[in-house]
Amino acid sequence: MLNNAIDLHIHAAPDAIPRKLTNIQAAYMAKAAGMRAILLKNHLTPTYACASMAEEAVPGISVFGGVVLNAAVGGLNPEAVEAAVAMGAKCVWLPTSSAEQHVRHFRLQNQPVVRVFEQNGLPCDGLMDVLALVAAAECILATGHLRPEESERLAGLAKEAGVKRIVVTHPEFEATRMAVDMQKRLAARGVFFERCFYAANSSQKLPVAEIAHEMREVGWESTVLSSDFGQDYNAPPVEGLRRFLEELARCGIPEKHLSAAVTSHPASLLGL
Repeated sequence: MLNNAIDLHIHAAPDAIPRKLTNIQAAYMAKAAGMRAILLKNHLTPTYACASMAEEAVPGISVFGGVVLNAAVGGLNPEAVEAAVAMGAKCVWLPTSSAEQHVRHFRLQNQPVVRVFEQNGLPCDGLMDVLALVAAAECILATGHLRPEESERLAGLAKEAGVKRIVVTHPEFEATRMAVDMQKRLAARGVFFERCFYAANSSQKLPVAEIAHEMREVGWESTVLSSDFGQDYNAPPVEGLRRFLEELARCGIPEKHLSAAVTSHPASLLGL
């Protein structure tokens, strides 16, 4: 089931957080499994340079990177996005570990916060410039760890700004859990949902059956399946994605829908 598959959410070393494997090892394992591409994500630093080096070191697999707009890169920093897309970044994530929702949910102390919207609902400085750059580059805009209401508002602004590839980052994750009705509204506007195996393999312990239920309710046409693996306590990302597909199949999701969610859908988002 991994033939020509693409994983849009892999964490690897180098990183400040302990990781299971390096970027090059992640690329090698993906190639060995017959996958087409991987997208590297790091909460603290851009990954497009590491991706370029990993792709050169492991011919036969496409390796992509991007930038997460956390405090470490200046938050909603148009200069960081401009540099990223100029160097081939395929995804710009809104704040994750610096998102107000993430900090509040996990009760983090002394954690810098990057806000996307003001209290009056208006976009914070830099957001509209970021959206314009993403639209011009035709790369992916991912919602990160925003509150569901913020993600819905963001999607509307992004559409108005001309962004064509919008992905809600793991709507099943405990800190960003999005109601099915909201997902349906966004799916009707062409937004994709990246459903990740991590939620079932973390302290959240979300049953995969719940992810399968949301996939059915919202529609397989808007689904992308990723591992979100790379943690030192989990299996390697390739094994995580394989197990995810197997468990979803046992939940009754047809193989053709699973295949599309790891091949044609992510390929379209990456512009392949």
